[in-house]
Amino acid sequence: MIKKKIIAIILAAILVFAVIPMTARATDGTDVIEVANFEQFKENVNTEGATLKLTANITMTEKVTIDNTVTIDGNGHSIFGQNNDTSVYLEIMGGTVTIQNVTISQFGGAAPTTGQWGAIKVADAADANTKLIVNGLKMSDFNRAGIDIRSGNFEITNSQIDCKNTRADNENTEILVKGILVGSGSVNDVEGTIKNVTIINSKSTYTDWASSGIEVWGGAKVTIDGCSINDTQNGIAVNNTYDQCGDIDVTIQNTTVNATNRALRMSGKVDGTAKANVSILSGDYTGSVVFKDKTDNETIALYGGKYTGEVDVENITIPEGYMLENIGEGYYIARVDNTELKELVAQYQSLAKEDYTTESYNNFETALSNSKKVLDDVNATKEEIAQAVTSLTNAYEALEKVTKVNVDSDVTIAVGTEISEIINNNEKVLEYTEQGIDVETVVDVKDTTPTAEERTTIENVVPENGVVAKYFDISVLIKNADSGEELGNIEQLAEKVKFTITLDNELKNVPEGYERTYQVIRMHNGVAEVLDTVLSADKNSIEFSTDKFSTYAISYVDTKIGEAPVDEDKPTEEPTDEQKPSEETDGNKDIVQTGDYIYLAIGIFAVVAIANVVYFVRKNRK
Repeated sequence: MIKKKIIAIILAAILVFAVIPMTARATDGTDVIEVANFEQFKENVNTEGATLKLTANITMTEKVTIDNTVTIDGNGHSIFGQNNDTSVYLEIMGGTVTIQNVTISQFGGAAPTTGQWGAIKVADAADANTKLIVNGLKMSDFNRAGIDIRSGNFEITNSQIDCKNTRADNENTEILVKGILVGSGSVNDVEGTIKNVTIINSKSTYTDWASSGIEVWGGAKVTIDGCSINDTQNGIAVNNTYDQCGDIDVTIQNTTVNATNRALRMSGKVDGTAKANVSILSGDYTGSVVFKDKTDNETIALYGGKYTGEVDVENITIPEGYMLENIGEGYYIARVDNTELKELVAQYQSLAKEDYTTESYNNFETALSNSKKVLDDVNATKEEIAQAVTSLTNAYEALEKVTKVNVDSDVTIAVGTEISEIINNNEKVLEYTEQGIDVETVVDVKDTTPTAEERTTIENVVPENGVVAKYFDISVLIKNADSGEELGNIEQLAEKVKFTITLDNELKNVPEGYERTYQVIRMHNGVAEVLDTVLSADKNSIEFSTDKFSTYAISYVDTKIGEAPVDEDKPTEEPTDEQKPSEETDGNKDIVQTGDYIYLAIGIFAVVAIANVVYFVRKNRK
């Protein structure tokens, strides 16, 4: 019996829910009303705070006025109007109205240009706090402006508006179609954003009337961001012709306009007092940028963007710190003024890499490359350009010049790469650079003829049988890079520097059957010293290191192959008995003599004998 009662209760509940209207609660607590036809739409659209969710396409047969907060969620469906009746549209008079995820089409599509405009209209008389939010809208086949906003606030985002009027085209009817119209209200101002909206096919077939993808009229403050306006007669029109409507302020950025006529047109009023200002921050604009009836009240300021077409340069405003470049015929770029950076790049890009140390030039080259990228970026900011100027200037000032080598000698000599850094940090060089003098340093190698006293001093340290082949002088000179004036010289460095001398035929001409060793001798402050000298594996060059600069000599000793060179510093003595080689030793190989076998046999016999004695003693004890 209990089970039967439970089943009855469940069936009753199902019956109750079946007759209750399809109303649910959204996650934010508002009513969600499912709408399947125009009658349900009209009945519920003024339910305060409700969300109307379309479950089917609907066709409006009369105007619907909304004066409360409501959300119309198309849920992927369409709202159709009447192609031959311009009085059928959505009129918004108050509240916050959200229209999303819906296709709106066929509103006055073939009607004359007179009468009410378009499909969605915030009326002139709407409350000043009215707000229209449009997201995910697809609009097509309508007359005049698709969205007409004359009061309050708005947000139009992520939508597509196709202004092509199919029926009017087919019937050869005069048409005037624009995507979005903002302003021109005589009661309240309008403020809002159009972002990520695509508008195409805006067109007018009237002789004196123009059509644009977006039109902004008096009393409107509008930001156009990330939009695409293509295949239109005109892109964006700003009309300051109705003085009673108030000032206009339009900011455009990240927007693409591709118009057959004008990308942007500003229309002024000769005797008006309302002001109108358009600021283009960035974007790409094909079509002219022009004024009509410009007065001092109208301004088009170009902060950025690319422009293909006529630009009214005489009337366009270029703000301080910005510039308009004419790249070619009918092609302009507006950008932050980069003149200083451009001049620095032009001045520095011809610097020769080989004149500077590898590390310092690599740092400079990176800064130069980054600066060129900033110059190529039409949207580079003031901060980015200023940073590029600073980085390039610092990298240039940090360049370390390579110490040059000037050889005026029979000796072919090269210097190690580390010399530049060592010399650039020399106190004499730093003293001049701190004074702001641009210096260059030169390793100067010249043939020299030593005095008799110098020759004697050098020859006294030459090994026995050594031959002095060449004398030369090494100097490190400090010069003024601009004038070439010699400022001084460096006699000694804090670290040694490697030098490589290429051996000429004279130095490599070794007699047959002999081998040659080389010595580099330095004569500095009256003292001659033989430096460590290394012959290269291919025997074509020798290396030595030095930190002092004065007179040098190259000597060599030829030794017969197989004959050890005599060391004059080591006395010749007869070896002692302990030092004499053993008669039993032939080189490094030990020779075992006959007597050694006798001693070995005796040892083995003794061990065996002792073992036998131990064995018999233990046996007897047992």
